[in-house]
Amino acid sequence: MTAQHVTIAEAARLFANHAHRIAVIAHVNPDADAIGSGLAVVHIAHLMGKEAWLSFARPDRTPETLQILPGAESIVRPNEMPDDLDFVVVVDCGSADRMGELHHLAEKVPYTLILDHHRSNDGFGTHSVIIPRADATAQLVLDVLDELDLELTKDIAQCLFAGLLTDTGGFHWGSPRAHSDAARLVQAGIDSDTLTRQLLDTRPFSYLELLATVLQTATLIQDAGKGRGLVYATVPYDVYRHARPEDVQALIEVVRTTAEAEIALVVREMTPGTWTGSLRSRSLVNAAEIARHLGGGGHRRAAGFTVQSTLAEVLEKILIILSDPPLHDGHRALN
Repeated sequence: MTAQHVTIAEAARLFANHAHRIAVIAHVNPDADAIGSGLAVVHIAHLMGKEAWLSFARPDRTPETLQILPGAESIVRPNEMPDDLDFVVVVDCGSADRMGELHHLAEKVPYTLILDHHRSNDGFGTHSVIIPRADATAQLVLDVLDELDLELTKDIAQCLFAGLLTDTGGFHWGSPRAHSDAARLVQAGIDSDTLTRQLLDTRPFSYLELLATVLQTATLIQDAGKGRGLVYATVPYDVYRHARPEDVQALIEVVRTTAEAEIALVVREMTPGTWTGSLRSRSLVNAAEIARHLGGGGHRRAAGFTVQSTLAEVLEKILIILSDPPLHDGHRALN
């Protein structure tokens, strides 16, 4: 099924006129933008007198760092989703397979609306709003809220701020609009200091132990990417299975600070032989294009992929791709 691309205004009308009992779906291994945007959609539905439930296929619990978001306690497991639904909203999900076992819900309802900012989105569902220039899917949800002429409540603002904060790396990057939207969300009454500290600056002691273990694998290849440099670290399955998923996902934010490398990578073995990579790029190299060559996607500065392979094969493929690094904004690889 190929989605009909619609505007924010058209998506808002679709939601207002046809959504009554709504499944909101976040991608597997959801981050703050997926959970925050999804919860915001649920809150919007409730403001309109509609029923809505948020779910994701895996893992089997909401990341602890996101449990402070308003409504997080009402997130349901896939098998708890009601049967008599008439509308599905999929948030921050670049492809149908990223819905995991929940993808079947989209086949049971007449309307499946995709709200996403991944350039690599393959246009699934019946209707889609895909805006790659957006800093976070949270901004698309904010636009829908405005189009519906609804109040920006404190609960909605808190959920959207979480998505915007994390998808801009704590506002280390992002457009001018990211900062103006953040100001608006703060003005709605949220405690941005506490939320920022909880999402970015608070980890259990076990995270330090994990970090110490993983950093022992850190490797710098300065001539990779035609001299732009690659730094990578690995998380084998025996380490991954004892760690919190959100702590493993946070490792890339440490590895990417390496001054000598334009490209940073953390690869974690989710199950034996299945490796998921998190990529970060400082400026010119397009991380999404690197991920696309490995069946993944994302954004120019942050992307990811999952492959069935050995670690050696994953690293070999990355180095081959970087032998002619994909650049963005019209830049050509240096010879």
